[in-house]
Amino acid sequence: MKSPKPYEAAINQISLKAQYDLSSLQDFVLKEIIPKSVSNDDEQKFDHETTAGLYRLGLLNAITPKALGGKELPVSDLIAVACELGYGSAGVAATFIGNLLGYSAVVLYGKAELKQKVVSDFNKNFKLWSFAMTEKGCGSDLEKTGTRARRVPGGFQLFGEKNFITNATYSTDLSVFANVEKK
Repeated sequence: MKSPKPYEAAINQISLKAQYDLSSLQDFVLKEIIPKSVSNDDEQKFDHETTAGLYRLGLLNAITPKALGGKELPVSDLIAVACELGYGSAGVAATFIGNLLGYSAVVLYGKAELKQKVVSDFNKNFKLWSFAMTEKGCGSDLEKTGTRARRVPGGFQLFGEKNFITNATYSTDLSVFANVEKK
């Protein structure tokens, strides 16, 4: 018999309408995350294999809209997934959430061509996203962000500083929040 989790009643409420079957995730947490969590924390080790396992379970891109071939899990399911991951390791849960924040900024709000490119690439290749929002002096208040983006041939040039960038050291892709300079 599994031991009860402190948040189990809340998860049961969230999961009443869940589209995602948590049983495979719960097995993954018990077999893959929990046995390594203490040593990973003690060694301050980022577990690439666990993160790749989340990709194989389809969780790193679970927010991808159905119109783009994804699962389009609702926020309630994503919360349930984050809680299950947090039961095994707060670090793994933070990696999952940081990835969703970076990836969802593009696939939910980016231009159609960019969305298609990002989703297609992510579906073929294991990737980890990061997001750069927080700044000294304004935290995560995007209206007060001082980072600027200037249009240049081929994209944007960024000016400013960010801190507390979740997944930054290990990510392959990054969403940066900035104010675009007026022409």
